[in-house]
Amino acid sequence: MAVIEPTWQPAIGLGHVLWSESAGPKRAWDGPAVAKPPKAKKSDSGPQTPRRALAAEKVKRSSGRSRPDPEPRPKLSLSRRLLRGLQEGVIVLLVALLISTAIKHFAFQMYLVPSGSMEQTLVGTDSGQGDRILVRQFGQFQRGDVVVFKDKLGWLSPDLTPPAWYEGALQFVGLLPTNGDQFLVKRILGLAGDRVTCCDEQNRISVNGFALDESEYLYRNADGSLVEASSSPFDLLVPAGHVFVLGDHRNMSADSRYHLCDGRDPTPYLGFPPVEAIEGSVVAIAWPPGRWRTLSTPAVFAGVPEPTQEPLAQAVIYNLNCPFGR
Repeated sequence: MAVIEPTWQPAIGLGHVLWSESAGPKRAWDGPAVAKPPKAKKSDSGPQTPRRALAAEKVKRSSGRSRPDPEPRPKLSLSRRLLRGLQEGVIVLLVALLISTAIKHFAFQMYLVPSGSMEQTLVGTDSGQGDRILVRQFGQFQRGDVVVFKDKLGWLSPDLTPPAWYEGALQFVGLLPTNGDQFLVKRILGLAGDRVTCCDEQNRISVNGFALDESEYLYRNADGSLVEASSSPFDLLVPAGHVFVLGDHRNMSADSRYHLCDGRDPTPYLGFPPVEAIEGSVVAIAWPPGRWRTLSTPAVFAGVPEPTQEPLAQAVIYNLNCPFGR
């Protein structure tokens, strides 16, 4: 009986030298080694299990297509489609109202110019439909800016006819411009501590000794001539926390000059609107379309020097000739 002896062969694996035992060929005295016949491959045509048959059926069905057809969705009824469209419309409307309200209270607000005191820069309702102006409610204002401020000094007559509830609601969310009955729009000529004087030999207003060329924005008469910078002289110091404002149509504007002479004697506290009442600077005319334009600080105000002393708590009137006409 022939004995097959083990043959030791080295094998390398995972950094270690291993030894495997495998049956080697028979020795010479046992005769030539008999090679084992190769295993026959299983034929695909043989009997198939149910699982293989199902997989083959799926492949056969999907041949020639990238993916199977999706299941058709059930068609919604007309009432369901209308209800879904209504819900989406309400959501869009609520989001738009929220955005409009946020913009109105924190970024920009629209106002209606009530009078012609700022013509020709702004057109008021007494000259037509009136400009709708866009006011920036963030950032700082400076000399020369046109600003909207709330009437906290009683410059305007009290409004005894409040707007209708729906008008008030639309104004609150910013879809209607705020009515100008409680607000005024003027141009700032003096900040706290500024000395504002009128007028020099060329009928110009000076701020801290710098004469202003106001031809860029002052009202022009029918013959093209400019209105006077002021019909009466004045010389004053703007108090802390307040501003000195004038209209561009000087002989039609009840501004700081006018309200300095509200009583028999000068009333300085009535002529300077408080800074806290300022809503913001006018940056554009939003309506009507024919008057679309942006507003910026006139270049002449870049030459005004800063005041040489700290602003005082009370206004100082050096010279004032009352009354001022409108």
